[in-house]
Amino acid sequence: MLDFIIGIPKIHFGIAGLIFDILLASFLVLKKHKGMRFKQFTFLLFIITAATSLEILRRVMSLLPYSPKNLFILNIFHSFAYITSTGMAFGFYLYISRFVVAHHRSVKILTIFNSIIYVVYGIIMIVNIYTGIISWYPNPDMQWVPGPFYRTIGYGCPLLFILTTLVILFTNISTLSRRVFFTLLSTVAISSLGIILQSAANGNIMLTTFSGTIGVYLCYFAVENFDYDNLLLMTKELELAKIKAQESSLAKSSFLANMSHEIRTPMNAVLGLDEMILNTDDPVKIKEYAENIQTSGRSLLAIINDILDFSRIESGKMDLIKTDYHLTKMLDDINLQFRIRAEKQGLEYKTDIDENICEQLHGDDVRVRQIITNILNNAIKYTKQGYVKTIVKGTNQGDTFILHVTIEDSGIGIKEESIPYLFQSFERLDETKNHSIEGTGLGLAIVKHLLDLMDGSVDVKSTYGQGSAFTVHIPQHVTGSATIRDYRQNQQAISKETINLDFSAPNAEVLIVDDNKMNLMVAKGLMERTKAKVTTCTSGEQCLDLMTKTRFDIIFLDHMMPDLDGVGTLKRSQILQGNLNRFTPIIALTANAMAGMREEYLKMGFTDYISKPIDSEQLYNLFYNTISKEKIVKS
Repeated sequence: MLDFIIGIPKIHFGIAGLIFDILLASFLVLKKHKGMRFKQFTFLLFIITAATSLEILRRVMSLLPYSPKNLFILNIFHSFAYITSTGMAFGFYLYISRFVVAHHRSVKILTIFNSIIYVVYGIIMIVNIYTGIISWYPNPDMQWVPGPFYRTIGYGCPLLFILTTLVILFTNISTLSRRVFFTLLSTVAISSLGIILQSAANGNIMLTTFSGTIGVYLCYFAVENFDYDNLLLMTKELELAKIKAQESSLAKSSFLANMSHEIRTPMNAVLGLDEMILNTDDPVKIKEYAENIQTSGRSLLAIINDILDFSRIESGKMDLIKTDYHLTKMLDDINLQFRIRAEKQGLEYKTDIDENICEQLHGDDVRVRQIITNILNNAIKYTKQGYVKTIVKGTNQGDTFILHVTIEDSGIGIKEESIPYLFQSFERLDETKNHSIEGTGLGLAIVKHLLDLMDGSVDVKSTYGQGSAFTVHIPQHVTGSATIRDYRQNQQAISKETINLDFSAPNAEVLIVDDNKMNLMVAKGLMERTKAKVTTCTSGEQCLDLMTKTRFDIIFLDHMMPDLDGVGTLKRSQILQGNLNRFTPIIALTANAMAGMREEYLKMGFTDYISKPIDSEQLYNLFYNTISKEKIVKS
């Protein structure tokens, strides 16, 4: 069998290998792979192709008639064929080292060592052209003759590269997949076998370069193939997506369980305290129970609002509604609200507001207020003693005003490793320690999304056990030159913005339309504080009938009603014969509290909008600002 193989013309294996090398090079050009490992693979293919070409040229030159020139060229081809053949082993080392911890110091040192050896080997082979210390063609008969260092250097150098490659493979076996490890091991084995057989065949056939070609093809189709890489990438992405989905599912399950608790707690208080009111005649206790019901109701409303806001964020329907607003009024409202809350918890509430900054701004004041209050809510919830402080500053950047609001507290603080997770949805950090603190875990996630919508940002500094500081940077536009100091000095402007319940409107006629009798009772009860004459009805048809009989000063009209809803009632009233209220302000009264609904109701023809549950302060402000000033009297 060996005689048969040796009898094959010497260059047949070389030509076959060269054809395969060129085909593979064409595939690489078409695929356009990237990455350092692929660059090493390309170098490996290049050096194999060069080695194969030089081996073929060497064989062909050895068959040409003798001349000193032909003999010299033959020795050049011969030495460079050895350089590139040994370069194959070096190329396999460089390529395979990229699969493992290529940035480890030991691998870097080994790579430098092998590189120096290869450079020295190349210099020796160039010297070999003239000396034949490895092997050469010295005679006119163009016959190859081995030199004194033929086996020690000629075969020792590539075997050194092969051994170092095996060391890297086996010392990093745990970091490689089975497919990659066995592919690379098979590649080294095939290349080594080619060198051994080449030596045994005594140069009669070209097996070294051909075995390199087989090895590089094995690597390409088993490891480097672009489609296989895509499959691995897709598999990895699917695994990551699965892990992320499982984590998200666990977080949402935990969130729903927490929400069940958070909603049931205030509901239990509302129902329990309501029953206690029904079972007592003590006015002091009734007042106390009623105040507690109000507190629990507001907690429940805050939870529902967080869930609705997050739902809008998830569905991509959270939009900014920009209007002109007074920064001073917003800050005063927020500080009053949270000063009361802080004092109830025994905390000191501090403020440090730069009164020289602009206060007439344009932006979504509702969302700016929400950002600040969400952070303040957290600060007060997680501070057991000490203080909460609000610091407000501002800077101008061209046409944009950057509002800087810092909320400091002396609370429990945040662990450094937990800070990156603060703004993720459904996150409640340090759950074991904070399980008794109410909240949805959505407040800061909503803050981050709103800041992203506004092109703003947030910074967090915290020392665990000592306190935290959240600073938000909110871009807004300036609409006037007045400062916070100017606004506060203008007491007349402030009084116009604030409705005092010392006023009443005993001669005002009010119509409230709602199909829910409980809602009617609530709205009527709130309006009775204004001493106005209140008429109620439960349908759009009844409303239209009353419009033809009485001239009202203001009409509160529910939207969602059976048969004829609020929008239909409004449109019918505009063409109603005998309508005494054609110019009466009609206020949309609805539980639809989604962002942007006020603008939608104004487009429909309503004068203004108020959402349920009804905020009494908002109701009275709207009432006194809408009815004729002649109807308002000092109580």
